[in-house]
Amino acid sequence: MGTHPLDEAIEFRKREIADYLRKNGGIQKRTSIEQLNVLLQVHSKKRKRRC
Repeated sequence: MGTHPLDEAIEFRKREIADYLRKNGGIQKRTSIEQLNVLLQVHSKKRKRRC
């Protein structure tokens, strides 16, 4: 699945870039549910590394 720059910024937790893209017409391909799942996966991986 191809993604848009805004999707990538969200996935890699680049908040300033995501905010900039949103303010300047950036579009997203993923739905908010898909974004939430990505964030949960990232959080889960980080927790596993700490153990």
